[in-house]
Amino acid sequence: MKRFFWIFLLLLLSGCVPTPEYESVVNRADGVLEEKLAASPAVVPVSVWAQDESVESGAAPESAPAATPFSIAEPFPDRWEEEAALRPGLTLSIRADVVQPEAPVYPVLRTEPIGITPAWAQTILETVLPAPVSVAPDEMTKEDWTREFRAFMAEADASQGGDRDLIPLSQEEIDAEAAFYMERIAEAPERNEPRPVSDYRDLTLSASYIYTLASGEQAYVSVNDSFLSVCRDCCDVPYLLYETQYASDRVWNRELDRLWKPVTLEREKAEQTALAALNSLGFSDFAIAEAHPANLMQGRGAHQSVGQGWGFVFLRDCGYPLLRRFTATSFLTYDETENTQYSRPIRESYLELFVDESGLRFFSIDHPRRVQKIENENVALLPFPEVIERLKNTVAFGMYGGSEADPATPSVWRAVLTTYTTPVRSGDGYYEMPCWVFLFRPGGSDAFEEDEQITKEAILINAIDGSVILPARGY
Repeated sequence: MKRFFWIFLLLLLSGCVPTPEYESVVNRADGVLEEKLAASPAVVPVSVWAQDESVESGAAPESAPAATPFSIAEPFPDRWEEEAALRPGLTLSIRADVVQPEAPVYPVLRTEPIGITPAWAQTILETVLPAPVSVAPDEMTKEDWTREFRAFMAEADASQGGDRDLIPLSQEEIDAEAAFYMERIAEAPERNEPRPVSDYRDLTLSASYIYTLASGEQAYVSVNDSFLSVCRDCCDVPYLLYETQYASDRVWNRELDRLWKPVTLEREKAEQTALAALNSLGFSDFAIAEAHPANLMQGRGAHQSVGQGWGFVFLRDCGYPLLRRFTATSFLTYDETENTQYSRPIRESYLELFVDESGLRFFSIDHPRRVQKIENENVALLPFPEVIERLKNTVAFGMYGGSEADPATPSVWRAVLTTYTTPVRSGDGYYEMPCWVFLFRPGGSDAFEEDEQITKEAILINAIDGSVILPARGY
């Protein structure tokens, strides 16, 4: 029986794995990264997630100064093929196209989070939606909490009845949870009463609303200081179900066959609408990182498809190929309390839009950041052969299985030079810097649709200093 080559061990048995030529992770505390970033003069900021004042006033952003192409000693190849025997029973197979920017300019931006203010949210809503005539808070009512309580009690009974898919709860845990629901039911309103409004000025952060618009439609709005979503012609919690997710999840969730509805809208038409919306909102310096046919879904309990069209994910355009949907694999284990090169987990910063035949239906901002300065117009990158050596040492030193009796052959099919966000070592802001993403075939299988937009395993290596990036740990 063919076995997956991804065999993750809970502990790394140091006696079984030879010490590689280099450390598996470059020590960020040695200052190599900062030294390379300081190799050429930094320049003043370009407005990307524009300053709050620019967003609210509609002021035009500054343009970035032109960068000078950096001459590297050896250009990156278009393809790399190699079979590397890393240790007995473990061979790394590389048959990878190398995807890189069209122009050999590699900027590094220093960014900082910016909070979503009520004024900024108002500006976005006024751009995306018609004027409102009434608004009601989207708070859970007594009926909603009662339904949640009954569902919990049914699950608790099933767990105590021997359901192997559920973790058994003690009577003390059940009583504590039941008391929580009783308190919420007592405090909840009977229903959410609408009140008349004529604009979006009364927004409060950390709240959700259902607006009735002058057009007769309803709109669902959710906002806090780091997230804003707005959905037109929608009266419940919205989310996007991408065709790729439907195709993979329907194998185990047959309910999706009932929910999913086919998409007939052409991508070109949807993309034009999405780009026009971004321009009107002041995000013209973002580019498409992901585009799929999608269904706009709504509902907490009885989910339903309320729109069929295209979903788009936009990232800041730094001139790199943009790549978002992959699973970054952690091959190394460290105690985060003892290893200072790790920091807080990185939250993705992106825009998401949904367009159907009626136009823009859904828009969201997640963890917006603005550019403090261009840390380096065109940073020097490691030669590609050195990056490949770092990759091989990472795999050899990492948490792969593989032995002479049960060999493993992980296979890299694509290498993409993209941009990734990592925290500044001092804790002041973030770097958006060039990063190599090495994409692996799942299970080592050759029967695999080579589409980088589908979730897959990946190793991320900083293209400047060669350190391995572990997003879940902040670097």
